[in-house]
Amino acid sequence: MARAVNEIELSQELIKHEQSKGPDVRHHEQVENKQKAFVYVSCQVRDSDLDEFFRHENQAYPPSLSQFGQLRLSSKSDLLVSLEKMCVIVTEIPDVDAIILDGAVIVNILKPRFCKTFEDYSKQVFPSSIKNYLKSCSRIDVIWDEYRQDSLKASNRGKHGKGIRRRVQADSTIPAEQLLTLTPSVQTTVVSTKGSKVVCNKPDKNNGNLSLCNHEADTRTLLHVGDAVKSGMQKIMIRTVDTDVVVIAVSAVHKLNITCLWMAFGVGINFRYIPVHEIALFMGPSKSNALLFFNAFNGCDQVSSFSIVEKKTAWDTWLSF
Repeated sequence: MARAVNEIELSQELIKHEQSKGPDVRHHEQVENKQKAFVYVSCQVRDSDLDEFFRHENQAYPPSLSQFGQLRLSSKSDLLVSLEKMCVIVTEIPDVDAIILDGAVIVNILKPRFCKTFEDYSKQVFPSSIKNYLKSCSRIDVIWDEYRQDSLKASNRGKHGKGIRRRVQADSTIPAEQLLTLTPSVQTTVVSTKGSKVVCNKPDKNNGNLSLCNHEADTRTLLHVGDAVKSGMQKIMIRTVDTDVVVIAVSAVHKLNITCLWMAFGVGINFRYIPVHEIALFMGPSKSNALLFFNAFNGCDQVSSFSIVEKKTAWDTWLSF
């Protein structure tokens, strides 16, 4: 009987949630607490077996791992705040040998300005930005996501919006190919992903180890960092706005045996350079390697976070051991 009452009340709250503009998390938690108190008092008054009651789910969705039947999303940026306390943030561009760019980030940052077509954008706006990066390094890699229907993150991308989709015409220049004409000198290396393949301005360069990789730019980025390290480069910078890339980079520093790994992170007034190598040195090899599991276990794109216990709370608890 108590379970039926709980399910009815939860369904009523779900209807109210769908009709509202957004979820009222605090109100939902208050309703859950009232339900638990009501059931607990009822079992005591009627001499019910509490152990038997708590052996069964009394709600349609486990509130500890879901929110109205959906993933309980966490704020990934909370983890970045904790990581930045372990290093000294700088605002001036560091001296680096190679720069790894997230292509989607660059495209979203650059304004079309006077361009009216994708072809104009790929020839006038995008290449000029890449040329500016080439002035401060000897190698530049541009990483692009490969969008697949069978990807685990396909559902997550669907939440980004369902607006008007515009098709790039066949005669428009593809940025990945356009990048190969940007080299200002024969010493500079320009690498770019194109679907599952990799293109480079130097035909003699072996890119086989870069093609066999994940279709997500997050993991592809560190694969290109490793390739640059094998080429003798010890000072590398990654341009991104994704906390997951920072987490992956911290976990990989000790394995790469790299001197300096910088993260050019954020946009506008929040832009800064994060010394990932300092964070990894502060945490040590053991905790740096475990950071990947910690980030996923406490909630990420496809993993629900715990109720009440957010990343900051879990982080503080982890550091106490």
